[in-house]
Amino acid sequence: MNHILLSKLSWTDKSPVLKLRLLHSWTAGNPARPGGFTERATLWTDELGVLVQGLAPNQISAQLDEVLAVRTVYFVTKFFQGKSRKRWAACSNERVLSFTSNTSFVPSTEDNSTFCPDSFEFRQLEDLHAITSLNEALVDVVGRLVSATPVGYV
Repeated sequence: MNHILLSKLSWTDKSPVLKLRLLHSWTAGNPARPGGFTERATLWTDELGVLVQGLAPNQISAQLDEVLAVRTVYFVTKFFQGKSRKRWAACSNERVLSFTSNTSFVPSTEDNSTFCPDSFEFRQLEDLHAITSLNEALVDVVGRLVSATPVGYV
């Protein structure tokens, strides 16, 4: 299937087809609003190792969970492009892909050996504690907010 690389993707492309490998998928939300808006966040790479974040509303999370598998390569179509909010960005790409119930994820049956091998692995917080001393800081790996003081009360 003909596709374009992330580095060649234009903001004006009408119906782009991307060939991407899913690296990670998680539920993202605002901890200040328990039970509030959440979304499915994903991290993807193309054949050159360019990363991009994908976001989908929580309403289609179950649908995505049925369709997507980590480390699988997909042809992705029918998505929207937007500017990444640097504060919440999972990678340095200025672009974010927004998925809807119309977005198509077709598993690639082509030779996918052109994709760079993974150079990292995501782990749950509990797994990280199990492999490190609790006295060691997990700086730049994971963070956990244990308390917060409202602004003006410091």
